Amino acid sequence: MRILFLAILLSLICNTASAEYFIRDEVFCDDKKIACIRGRMKYNAWEKYLELNGRLTKSCPPGVITIYLKGIAENKEEFFATFTLKIRGNYTEIVYAKKGNYYWRSMDIDWKLTSLTFEPSKEKR
Repeated sequence: MRILFLAILLSLICNTASAEYFIRDEVFCDDKKIACIRGRMKYNAWEKYLELNGRLTKSCPPGVITIYLKGIAENKEEFFATFTLKIRGNYTEIVYAKKGNYYWRSMDIDWKLTSLTFEPSKEKR
């Protein structure tokens, strides 16, 4: 009985710690290097969400940053996610986003950042 209890407890501990960073303290920019973010991204497989934490590395015009991600599961099924972030363009501005999707059927998804685009706003500061 104790062995069963310990096995269940160990299983719960392992499953709650299933958040995996796939980008750690890296800089990622749009093609023209106008908007750049230094940060990290993680996928929490247990709760099925992606999370971005970072800061702008330099000042840039206000606008919208769009980050495109592609995930591949063990069974080769593909998943896609997009973060759309409205920024003011201030140096070291905090950038945070969290996106969940309970339709991601696989818990083990290998996520990659495929591209980042920046669209300056039409308004002036």
